[in-house]
Amino acid sequence: MLSTETWLSIRDFLGLPHLRATHTFFIYILYFVLINIIGYFVMKVDKQRARAGKTRIPENVLFSISILGGSAGTIIAMRRSRHKKKKRSFSVGIPIMLVFNVILLAFLIYMLYMS
Repeated sequence: MLSTETWLSIRDFLGLPHLRATHTFFIYILYFVLINIIGYFVMKVDKQRARAGKTRIPENVLFSISILGGSAGTIIAMRRSRHKKKKRSFSVGIPIMLVFNVILLAFLIYMLYMS
């Protein structure tokens, strides 16, 4: 666990002086970082499987990871590996999910800030 001094430093660095020194904030950020890393690697593995002619990761799994918060990682993997960029459901749907994810994260941080 992080000490109170560490929380205060994080809070001041982020410019949120009224944010309580709470582990919930850290958990939100950690969750979104981890789910985006997972989204990136799952999309990368799907591209590798496509190239190798192996069994692919189902699209509903890719969309599920994105809607659960991993859309930024999925978009980065799509751009870097040029994977599923031409599929309209991905080129439009994943950015919409990114907007949803950002709004959700902002709302969660706002709720912490206001409490």
